[in-house]
Amino acid sequence: MSRSELKYLEHVITSRGIPINPFKIKAMKNWLVPTAIKSLYRFLKLTRYYPKFVKNYRVLNQPLTKLL
Repeated sequence: MSRSELKYLEHVITSRGIPINPFKIKAMKNWLVPTAIKSLYRFLKLTRYYPKFVKNYRVLNQPLTKLL
């Protein structure tokens, strides 16, 4: 991490803003397909930060949320 970056609450803040955390993206990609409500809830909790990074996130997320 360079001096132009600050780590805060598991995010790296730069002069350009807050980029996507590559560790969280990796966790989402490697997440097993949820087979129970509890695991679906955990996945949705992990992804709830990303609406500002993913176009139409709410539309994509809606069918999963309805399963809860």
